Amino acid sequence: MKFQRSWLPFIFLNIAVSAGTMLIVLTLWSTLRSSSVNNSQADAIVEPAAQVTLPPLGKDVLEIENVFGYGDLQTEVVRIRHIGSDPLLLQDWILQDGDGNVYTFPAITLYSGVVEVYTRSGSNTVISLFWGLEQPVWSQGEVATIYDPEGNLRSRFQIP
Repeated sequence: MKFQRSWLPFIFLNIAVSAGTMLIVLTLWSTLRSSSVNNSQADAIVEPAAQVTLPPLGKDVLEIENVFGYGDLQTEVVRIRHIGSDPLLLQDWILQDGDGNVYTFPAITLYSGVVEVYTRSGSNTVISLFWGLEQPVWSQGEVATIYDPEGNLRSRFQIP
């Protein structure tokens, strides 16, 4: 019994020292972490944005494969295939119909394959984008076009 009582103050002292050490370590970690986040944010602001270079005009990079389900808002979709070999940033590219309806692409990079642009509302994914309209825009005989951010025609498709 006497043996246990003599060690009891040391156990409490050990707990207090451990708790104090942990508090100091967490405070230092939090301080260092927040200062490094602030520095990296400052670096991101100071550095100039990377220049996006468009592919040459003579080089085909996109192809409108088809417009499926035209005339029906729930199924209407434009399928676009990336036919270039290099990654393509589609930010600010435009999909347009013959009536002047315009869809502007968000910041999405195509590496290969297809991306589909649905006329209806929905949540964008890597391969499915949503225009957010309440009525269908495509019809038989209409021409779908894609323009790059400089206004150059990059793809054209007439709906059969």
